[in-house]
Amino acid sequence: MSSQRPFASVEHLAEHEALAALKAYADGVSTPELVDIGPAEPESVIVAFHHRDGQRLPDLPDAALTDDVLAASWRVVGQLREARIAHRRLRTEHLWLDPTGEVFVPGFERAALGAHRELLGNDVAELLVSTAARVGSARAVDTLLSTLGDEPATDSLMAKAPTCSPL
Repeated sequence: MSSQRPFASVEHLAEHEALAALKAYADGVSTPELVDIGPAEPESVIVAFHHRDGQRLPDLPDAALTDDVLAASWRVVGQLREARIAHRRLRTEHLWLDPTGEVFVPGFERAALGAHRELLGNDVAELLVSTAARVGSARAVDTLLSTLGDEPATDSLMAKAPTCSPL
């Protein structure tokens, strides 16, 4: 890796994703395990993870979005909060349901480590809005409160709109 590259080089971005994913996995977040990171071609880096079967939550039929699946989604948020990792794109599009019924989260390229409550609240707000769009606001809020309690919901009220792009 060249020392002349700017901080946001492809290598640094890949290393950040790998570090955040490794910390999440080590802290018990339901996420695929990091296998390796390394150069692929000039100007390219591969970040490889163990494969996990599953379906993205938006691809599930409405009947599959049971209270258990919603609660499992909020448990992932709780795991991230405990690890102080803000995913920063924590919408249903970024959550997967495996064949055993466990929800997991990949994609830590925009994650913030050592995140403060407001940033963690953004994740709660994003997931709350995206689940409410699918199952209704009352059910989304009820599942959040019954799974994680009041504090994450309160933090989501302090959240500011993300400044990053939607994807």
